[in-house]
Amino acid sequence: MARTGSEVAESRKKLKRSQAALARNAGIGWATVEALENGRAGESGFAKVTKLLAAVGLEVWTDAAETGLLDREGARGSTFA
Repeated sequence: MARTGSEVAESRKKLKRSQAALARNAGIGWATVEALENGRAGESGFAKVTKLLAAVGLEVWTDAAETGLLDREGARGSTFA
């Protein structure tokens, strides 16, 4: 989740949004955004994480070989195993 949090923080900053604004846009609590960006979101559910990723233009992708993040244009970001 640490890489995912870094990707979210980077994307949020590119969009010039605060953590609170991103949380409102994603329909989740600010504490969830803060925890994910700082690698402490182990208890966050998949639904919350996917809402947050969508709010910054990212989504989870999987295939047989690897899993990672895609931006809205389909470019692969970080991968995690």
